[in-house]
Amino acid sequence: MRTRNRILGLVLVLGVTAGGIAGVKAWADRLRVRRDADSLTLAGEFLNEKRPADALDLYRRSESLDFPNPTTRTEWRMVKLHGLTQLLRGPQLAALYETHPELFARQEQASRLLIAWLDLNGKAEWADRLRNSWKGREVSLGDWVVLDVERLVKRGRFEEAIDLLEKADLKGEADARRWLRMAFLAPNAEIQVERLNEALRKHPRNAEIRRARARFFESQGNI
Repeated sequence: MRTRNRILGLVLVLGVTAGGIAGVKAWADRLRVRRDADSLTLAGEFLNEKRPADALDLYRRSESLDFPNPTTRTEWRMVKLHGLTQLLRGPQLAALYETHPELFARQEQASRLLIAWLDLNGKAEWADRLRNSWKGREVSLGDWVVLDVERLVKRGRFEEAIDLLEKADLKGEADARRWLRMAFLAPNAEIQVERLNEALRKHPRNAEIRRARARFFESQGNI
C-alpha cells in the first residue's frame, strides 16, 4: 500500500512539474511573440523615418528567431523589401525576388529598382518579365516612362525612346522630367536648349533640370 502511494505521489509530482514546465514555455512563447510584434511596429517607424538600416537590423533579429509569430512572416519580409529599396540594394532585392517574387506584385519603386539592376547585370529576360507584370497597372507613370526610356536607350532603340517620350501624357514634375529626357536625346544643340528651357518652365525648382541646363550652357561656352 505504501509503495503504491509513493508511486502515486511521484506521478503527481512529475505531472505538476511537467505542467509547470509547459506553462513556463507557453508564457515564454507569448512573450517572444509580443516582443516581435513590438519590433515589427518599430521597424515600420524606422522605415517611415528613412532609417532602413535600423529596420533591417530588427528584421534580421526576428529572422534569427525563426519569426516568433508565423503569421507576420510576410510583414517582416516587406520590411526587408522596403529597407533594401531605400538603401538601393539591387543584389539583395534580386535574391529576395528569386525566393519571394509575390512581394513585388504591388511595390512599384522596388520593382523599378530591381528592373534597372537586372538590366545592368545582364539579366534582361528577368527584367522584361518583371516589367511586363506591371503593364497597365502603373501608378507612378512618369517614373515608369523614365525607366522604359532608359532601357530603350541602353539597347540602342533611340527612335522608340523618343516616340515614347513624345506620346507620354504626364503632368507636373513628371512632365518636366519627360522634357529633360527629350533634351538628352535632342539631335542638335538648338533643339536641346529649347527642351531644357521647357523642362525648366514646367518645374523651375527641379535641381536635376537646373544642373543639366547649367552643364549645357557651360559646354557651349556660355558660362
